[in-house]
This record gives sequence, structure tokens and C-alpha cells, in this order.
Amino acid sequence: MLSGRKWLRKAANQGFARAQFFLGLLYEEGQGVPRDMAQAVLWYGRAAEQGDLDAQNNLATAYLHGLGTAPDPAKAAAWYRRAAESGHATAQVNLGVVLTRLGRRDEAVAALSAALRLNPSNAQARHVLELLRKER
Repeated sequence: MLSGRKWLRKAANQGFARAQFFLGLLYEEGQGVPRDMAQAVLWYGRAAEQGDLDAQNNLATAYLHGLGTAPDPAKAAAWYRRAAESGHATAQVNLGVVLTRLGRRDEAVAALSAALRLNPSNAQARHVLELLRKER
């Protein structure tokens, strides 16, 4: 009998994006498999290419911090943007933060404002936006 992890891997290998995302998460967290960020990035990338928003956000975070891959803030911004444009609230905030780091203040304000429109009680988006407005 196949374990849940084996079924998940089978589904991921057959191209199911959500299974690919969850397999990436198992590798990132080391749950039932050795912790391996390179494998997590591989599976997040496969799911992200298919439009999985959580995978896009997690892949962007890996690129931003160089986890399992070389750091690449521009790739991080691109993946955060893809997820953010599809309504992923966390990616919208993350996009605002990375754009701020890249010196693209106006784009950061737009991303954070979008996050607040989606969820007016988003404390992180509100906080970063307030900091940016104080810098003017």
C-alpha cells in the first residue's frame, strides 16, 4: 500500500500542480523527507509555472533569500507579481517589500495599496505603506 507521501509524489510526477506545491513544502520543512531547499525550489517551480499561487509566492521567497537557489531579487519580484496580480494577498505584501528593496517605491506603494484593498485589515501591508509614506 502506498503511503500518503508516495501518493503525493505520484500525483506531483503526473503534473498535478497542487501536489507539486505540497511536495515542495515537505522538502522545505523536512517533513517525512530530508530538508532540501533545492528540491523544494524544483517542485515550487513546477507548480508555479502551472499557476499555483502559493507556489509562486514560495518560489519568489526562495529567490529573494537565496534558499536552494542563487539569490535573485528581480526573479523574486517577477514571481511575487504573478501571484499578486492573481489576488494572492501575501504575495502582494511581499511584492511591495521587495520592490522597496529594489528602490522601486511607486510600484511598492501600488502593490501594498492593492493588498489593503483586498484585505483592509492587513496589518503588515498597512505598516509598510505607512513607513513608505513617512519617507516622502
